[in-house]
Amino acid sequence: DRPLIVQLCGNDPSTMAKAGSFVEDHCDAVDINLGCPQNIARRGKYGAFLLDEWDLLQDVVWEMHTLLKVPVTCKIRLLSNVE
Repeated sequence: DRPLIVQLCGNDPSTMAKAGSFVEDHCDAVDINLGCPQNIARRGKYGAFLLDEWDLLQDVVWEMHTLLKVPVTCKIRLLSNVE
């Protein structure tokens, strides 16, 4: 079935881009999961907790957008406020 979107999570721009490059020829887009609220995501600083790191998040999105041939999207949770 199409469209097929692959979801990845992480916080290292080059690792995320490399992971995306492994799947880009087999999917229609790559999504960065910014919605996971689990404690393992807190410890690893990914998922919803990457939303607290705007500069790092921008680096991840930019590197993936620049290097991948498919669109890059971000799944997020609704934030109570943005500071």
